[in-house]
Amino acid sequence: MLASRPRRVVLALVATFCATLAAGALAHPQARGNDSTAFAAASLDGPSTTGSTGGGYDPYGIWAIPWSGRPETAVTDANGIPMVDYGGKLGVQYNAGTIAATFGLTYFNTFIREHQQQDLAFAVRMGNWLVKNQSRRGAWLYHFPWILPAGGGTLRNPWPSAYSSGAAISLLVRLWKVTGNRAYLRAALKGLKPFSTNTAHGGVTDYVFGHPVYEEYPYKEPPATLNGFMVSLVGLYDLSRAAPKSPARRLFRTGYNSLVALISYWDAGCTQFYWLLHLTSAKPRPAYLAPGIGYKTVDPQLLDVLISVHPNKKLSFYADLWRKEIGTTSCNGY
Repeated sequence: MLASRPRRVVLALVATFCATLAAGALAHPQARGNDSTAFAAASLDGPSTTGSTGGGYDPYGIWAIPWSGRPETAVTDANGIPMVDYGGKLGVQYNAGTIAATFGLTYFNTFIREHQQQDLAFAVRMGNWLVKNQSRRGAWLYHFPWILPAGGGTLRNPWPSAYSSGAAISLLVRLWKVTGNRAYLRAALKGLKPFSTNTAHGGVTDYVFGHPVYEEYPYKEPPATLNGFMVSLVGLYDLSRAAPKSPARRLFRTGYNSLVALISYWDAGCTQFYWLLHLTSAKPRPAYLAPGIGYKTVDPQLLDVLISVHPNKKLSFYADLWRKEIGTTSCNGY
């Protein structure tokens, strides 16, 4: 999800705190868990029906982030497609992640819960836009520059995003299953291309400490944004179930193993970091904590879903820990 540009730099309040962490938990990323040897990597050879969610995740049912309702926007195009007004020079723009997740998947979740055809029709409209507006290379591009939060730098347009790709794939898989329209499945499969391409060549894959990650923000230094990475993994898992012979299964396995290997680095000792740019940047940068309760809630939800399909003790540890820390003020009040 695109993090809003902060109107004030809250990071200054936690810079000293995070510098202290650098000598502790960040220097030893297993500090808040058991020793790394106690955690076995999850077997990805078959689905599991157990996990911290207590039930199975349905790749054709309620999405991993269980939003529901009928969100509205003040700005739409002539076809009723939601747009986002960023103000200033950016103005009104299409945002594929917003179209796929905030609107398409939320309305689809509502359809699953309430069985109202108008909700499915709205989700179909979002899916049709995604099919029509997919790039030749399979991405759903942002056609405007974006200034990353916390002084992270600027993405020059057009740019792809693992978040928009993952959310779009999740919606398209569901619409294919419900409607039988293979155009949705074809678009979802085409959407795998950015995951097989490095960010330097227009894709969404980069490397953090030798581990491949799928980037929400394909910047010159890998930010490794946690929620966008996990949304992409959910999308890959959904497609791996719909098309088991496709590259989706391999891409999911690769990303999942990276998440297991790196999860400790997102732990801030009191909550989770939004990304890892403070570790991957060549120049000193302040750490950026998950901005607000929404992100702090979504991250454990996404971990729960990933754990439910492929259990892992290490991921379970952090999902439970971060859930307990929601709403706490242990980060110097942040």
